Amino acid sequence: MKNLITAVGCTLLLMAVLLQFVQSQNTALRLAAVDNAVNSFRETVRQEGCVSERNEDDLKDELAEILGCETADVHVDGDRVPKERGSFVTYEINVAIPDLVADTGFWGMDEEDAEFEYDVKKYAASEFTYR
Repeated sequence: MKNLITAVGCTLLLMAVLLQFVQSQNTALRLAAVDNAVNSFRETVRQEGCVSERNEDDLKDELAEILGCETADVHVDGDRVPKERGSFVTYEINVAIPDLVADTGFWGMDEEDAEFEYDVKKYAASEFTYR
């Protein structure tokens, strides 16, 4: 009986670790997709010389789809006036990445403790010309 109780406890713990490993891999894939979307946004900002509302909305939609959150949870800010070629365009992106821990209840954690902020503050050299 003692061996059965020990085996059940060990099995539960191993399943929780396996579940967390899968969640970590999923988070890594989502972060790679977020980085790809942000880099694509950077190239668009370079070409247009500013952060336009259309580009901001496209990025918000893409990040919300990747992360499974609302577009209102994605915050994008930056230079709104087009800058000429050679100037620097600054932009900032902030979004919460949820679900870092697979089962917060099992580990005795709050949902707020199982997320982190993806916060990017960058600049890009403008390629915009007024032609």
